[in-house]
Amino acid sequence: MQGAVIHAPDNVRYQRREHPRVQQPMDAVICLAAT
Repeated sequence: MQGAVIHAPDNVRYQRREHPRVQQPMDAVICLAAT
């Protein structure tokens, strides 16, 4: 899966990531269908 990773302000990279999962009670997984 590809994911947007924010490294610093104005530095966003698309990288290969493992499938997201909720690990903490306050986590959220957001999937965009269209932009």
